Amino acid sequence: MLLEHKLHATRLQSEVAVLSNEKIATEKVVEELLEEISRFEEGVSTLESEMHQVCDVQLGRVVVLLMAGLHSNSTYFIALFYTS
Repeated sequence: MLLEHKLHATRLQSEVAVLSNEKIATEKVVEELLEEISRFEEGVSTLESEMHQVCDVQLGRVVVLLMAGLHSNSTYFIALFYTS
C-alpha cells in the first residue's frame, strides 16, 4: 500500500511539474500579447492625433473659404465658431 501511495505521489509531482511548465509558457505568451496590445494602442493614439490634425487643417480651409465669400458680420460669427 505504501508503494502505491509513493507511485501516486510521483505521478502527481510529475503532473504538477508539467502544469508548472505550461503556466510559465502561458505567462510568457500573455506578456507578449500585452506588449503587442500596448504597441497597438500607441499606434491608434498616434493615428487619432494625426487624423485630428488633418481635420483641423481641412476645417481651417473651409472656414477661410466661407469667410472669403460672406459679409463682415457673418465672417465674425464663423471665426468665433472655428476658434471655440
